[in-house]
Amino acid sequence: MALQQTLYIRIYRNRITIQDVESQAISSADAVSPFTTDRLLAGQFSAAVETLQKAIRQIYTGWRALLIRPIILIQPL
Repeated sequence: MALQQTLYIRIYRNRITIQDVESQAISSADAVSPFTTDRLLAGQFSAAVETLQKAIRQIYTGWRALLIRPIILIQPL
């Protein structure tokens, strides 16, 4: 059984913030290697994915991380 969660993701310059709408849990992760370029907010996609995964792991730990099937709202800032 998958957990239906809604995630509100805000993307800043080299930083991602995630809020679980149901539980109100908030997580923030700074990029280890910068993903923002001069022209694009997420110009280095693999670095952005790494930062996103880091932020998600702060909210969902253990077996819950394997079961979520989130509805995602992404807001570039």
